[in-house]
Amino acid sequence: MLANKLALSLPSTNVSIIPFDPIDESSLLAWYKNKTGITQSIGRVSDWDDSSTNNYAMQQTTFSERPAYDTSTGKLTFNPSSDQSLQSPFSTMSITGEFTIGFKINVGVSGEGTVLASNTTSDRYISIKAGGTILLIHTDTGGEYSLNLNALQSFTNADVVLSRDSSNLVRIYLNGNLQTDKATISGRLEINAIGIRLATNTLPFDGWMSEIQIYNSTSSTLISNVNTYLSNI
Repeated sequence: MLANKLALSLPSTNVSIIPFDPIDESSLLAWYKNKTGITQSIGRVSDWDDSSTNNYAMQQTTFSERPAYDTSTGKLTFNPSSDQSLQSPFSTMSITGEFTIGFKINVGVSGEGTVLASNTTSDRYISIKAGGTILLIHTDTGGEYSLNLNALQSFTNADVVLSRDSSNLVRIYLNGNLQTDKATISGRLEINAIGIRLATNTLPFDGWMSEIQIYNSTSSTLISNVNTYLSNI
């Protein structure tokens, strides 16, 4: 009888954990959500709407430059020979301080290409090069910064999270794992295109993307949440 009374007095341990939802994060700047906001025609994407409240929608009016779309996985596949990309006809995101940027990607045969950039102002980009093992960042302060992945790592079916803190220190996470290389990168990062950079369409992306999240803040909690979210796509 005493055991039963003790058991009844114990507090419940069934705590409900609410999954992370990017829309609940106040610093969410843009969200290109997997399988969401896609407008397509004959298997090609003409629009990828922004699932945040900021309306940074990306579009492509030229059919040959539209990425292919897989409805079952939500992957947008970019063919670099056709300069396939999506661009914002409305406005440009400008990030001068902290950021957290997460994306799910896979580099193609060339192992390179632009992930996010400005296609109206030169030298504002996040790109991949060198066989899909180095991420390049360029801001308005000049200079191209390289973040090398750890040995034997690559951007193959990869969950990638970049963070810049209040000291301008940029770190990269690959599939939830913090990579060794880091760099101090100050200046403004401008984004109005996916898969291409510069007005002359330089370094088009080769491969697929299926999710992009952009925040103008960073914290260990946000980084962990974005890593977990990407891993479940």
